[in-house]
Amino acid sequence: MAAAHAELDLWQAIWNGMSVKSGAARTGTGSAAASQPEVNQAQADQKRGVGPDPLTSGAAIPDEAASGTLTMQTWNTVQRRVFLWLSPVGALACTAAIVTQLGDMDPLDRYALPGLAAVMLCMFGTLALNVLNVTLATRVTFLANAAYLLLGLNHQFWQFVPRYEMLSEGSYWFAVLYATAFVAFRGKQAIQVCAAIFTCTVLICGVQTWMLWVPGNLSLTSRTVASVSQFLISSGMLVLMQYAVGNLRQQLDQVRAAAYLDVLTGLPNRRFAQQQLDALAQTGRSFSVVMIDIDHFKQVNDTYGHHAGDMVLRETGRVIGKHLTGKQFIARWGGEEFVLVLPGLHKREARALAETARRELYQHVFDQVGGLTASFGVAEWSGGDDLEAVMRRADAALYAAKRQGRNGVRVAMEDGRLTRLDLPDPAPPEAAFPVRAAAAGGAAVPPATGQPATVQAIPVQTAPDQAVQMLQASPSSPLQDELFGPGDLTRTP
Repeated sequence: MAAAHAELDLWQAIWNGMSVKSGAARTGTGSAAASQPEVNQAQADQKRGVGPDPLTSGAAIPDEAASGTLTMQTWNTVQRRVFLWLSPVGALACTAAIVTQLGDMDPLDRYALPGLAAVMLCMFGTLALNVLNVTLATRVTFLANAAYLLLGLNHQFWQFVPRYEMLSEGSYWFAVLYATAFVAFRGKQAIQVCAAIFTCTVLICGVQTWMLWVPGNLSLTSRTVASVSQFLISSGMLVLMQYAVGNLRQQLDQVRAAAYLDVLTGLPNRRFAQQQLDALAQTGRSFSVVMIDIDHFKQVNDTYGHHAGDMVLRETGRVIGKHLTGKQFIARWGGEEFVLVLPGLHKREARALAETARRELYQHVFDQVGGLTASFGVAEWSGGDDLEAVMRRADAALYAAKRQGRNGVRVAMEDGRLTRLDLPDPAPPEAAFPVRAAAAGGAAVPPATGQPATVQAIPVQTAPDQAVQMLQASPSSPLQDELFGPGDLTRTP
């Protein structure tokens, strides 16, 4: 159970880092005007180091940055968990060091250790209360520890080295410091921080060794020189090794992140969705899935070309994805199919969300193509359900929506019935044409009165008014048995 919760935290971080790519620059009415500010905002955010939120902005990020954003978000989740465990331990270690020196307190530790413990506890509290983010809390704690170790190194040459002719055991902690630099910082920043700390140690050791060597001062011995030299050489080697390992780890993280991305849309792929569905099922908490299929998508490719089809897939993910919040996410399931994973939502709430997404997609105008519709199938998982059976129910509900005229939402009940959960007003006649052709010249025509202007481009087999008649058919009619399976059609208000 704990492992499942940890996995959910990781996939949430991954999803927060994902962005739906909006494709090449568009010139159609409405779409281009909306997309350019989003791109400009995304570029400005990237310069400030702020990651885009695909659930609210839909802003695009470059392909090569997608995996890096994924990796950073995942790393921040792990970093937060580790920090919340280790910072209290560090504060306790400082307290234990103070207690062991009560009889003969070192002048530096008398002030530095209480201050270091206070910094750790303060960062722990602010991070636990979400006052500071984990990156800032980790870096403040790291710099406080680095300052303490550097002050301690300088202090050794006044107290410990003249007496014992070697550096104390406290110098061993620099190895830990260099390693944690690649936790508090990433990539080039980490190596720059390590280089700065190493430079400070070289300056401190050089100046202090020279002061021991000056004429009249016989404190410098070969043993002292050997101890200082080994400390500096081992520190330099450790920095170089950490840099090499850090680069390799970053490349491996990017490869792993790319394995969970759909290259075309920038959305999570089917592998990612399946893993997270398994993790959700392990928690035992209810969730809903929504299968989505773009209506008549093959005719879009045949009529306007695969470039237009690719644009439709990206735009569909963006339009639907901006309605999701928290740990909800959309993934590309395959072809023109998508899946919504909605943790904590029951089928009624999932149906309402799907209906909102369906309505907005219906009103959206795609460049060159015009208007499109999609069909939605909703199913709920509850404790003890077979996950594959739930996915089959959602798929069956999707194709029931297809058979009933498309551009609709159907909900799969636990007993196999497929229903709308309510019966909204019949759709307007223009919904019968899920692909609405663009006006002459290729420019898309925006809605004039809240509904998209339509031109019949691709006929459908069943219009919405006929679908309503199907819904009103007798429970014992062969037509309803074919569409919904045996049993009554539930219409819960």
